[in-house]
Amino acid sequence: MALSDEERKTMLKMGDKTAPFVEKVTEYVTTNPEFVPGFMSAEELQVDFGNIKGLFPLTNLLQQVYDNAADTAMVSGSEAYTAALMYYNSVQRAAEQGIPGARAIADDLKQRFPSRQRKAAAPDAPPLQPQQQS
Repeated sequence: MALSDEERKTMLKMGDKTAPFVEKVTEYVTTNPEFVPGFMSAEELQVDFGNIKGLFPLTNLLQQVYDNAADTAMVSGSEAYTAALMYYNSVQRAAEQGIPGARAIADDLKQRFPSRQRKAAAPDAPPLQPQQQS
């Protein structure tokens, strides 16, 4: 079942703290059915709570697997990017020293980092004056 962002925001959520309450109510619904409101289905409560009891361990395990995979991807990406930057810096130094072939590689890789030129002050703007302390 897929939920929209709005549904996720507005839906009541059951977690570790509310699960014991729902479990206790489920027990009372069975032992004291006279208090079940007419607009509530005791059978559906039993089914829903049974589903969540079965899904909690699975979702916890899947969350751990997802977190570990995401962490591994982050570390691998960081290490690959760091190595790429080391290579790029090495090629730049080689190009500065005139080593054949380095300039073409450096120029190609440089496209990833567009130059950051400072915006020039407007021609009619007065120059900034340092403030004097009294």
